Amino acid sequence: MTLPSEHLSPTEAARRLGITVKALKLYERKSLVRPMRTGAGWRVYGPEQILRLHEILALKSLGLPLAEIGALLAGRATDLDRTLALQATALTERRAGIDRALVRIAQVRAALAAGAAPSTAEVLALARETAAGTAHWGARIAEHYRRHLGDDGMARLQPADPALWTGLLEELKTLSTEGADPRTPAAQDFFGRWIAASEAVSGGDPRLNAQAYSAWMEALDDPQTAPALPIGKAEVDYLARLGAAAAS
Repeated sequence: MTLPSEHLSPTEAARRLGITVKALKLYERKSLVRPMRTGAGWRVYGPEQILRLHEILALKSLGLPLAEIGALLAGRATDLDRTLALQATALTERRAGIDRALVRIAQVRAALAAGAAPSTAEVLALARETAAGTAHWGARIAEHYRRHLGDDGMARLQPADPALWTGLLEELKTLSTEGADPRTPAAQDFFGRWIAASEAVSGGDPRLNAQAYSAWMEALDDPQTAPALPIGKAEVDYLARLGAAAAS
């Protein structure tokens, strides 16, 4: 199928945006974006749809759940300038945090060069500044991971595929919100892919998996971390139901 250069197939649109085709389908099901159709009925994404997807991804990067993004964008035309302004504000705040962290690091390094060991208060301040400068949910939950896995466990974790996990987390939220029967083939197919992705990170080590689960549960109980996480206890409970259905 040959498409005009300004129109992209779902596969190409997902590749260029750094997401999965499943994520595109999820956004369509949530009525966040409506792809165009060719004469043969194939989905294609033109300039307007790409702008809308940029808005969705920009708002997601600010930590907004899809339900809030849908409410924010409902009935509104795409507005690249508005979205860029939101991104600029968020990035400016992050940059300010990073700048503060860099200043703190330079101060501690200068003290070390002069032969002065930093005090506990200085180390704690450095930890706070560094955490603020990387205020993303992945960085926040990493604190809980380190507490439960330790340095050895953290070193054994394999790099995760961000696009894969973004799609899986969105699927999980959708299945949980819709109350999909965990016994259905579609739900079990998702659970199989979730387990495969988890084992790719943990190397299939059941101890690491158990520690990671404990880290997530602790993070979900932490009022400072929980609001920034992409899923809540409802989704974790649904995962447990999927596991029970798979074992039955």
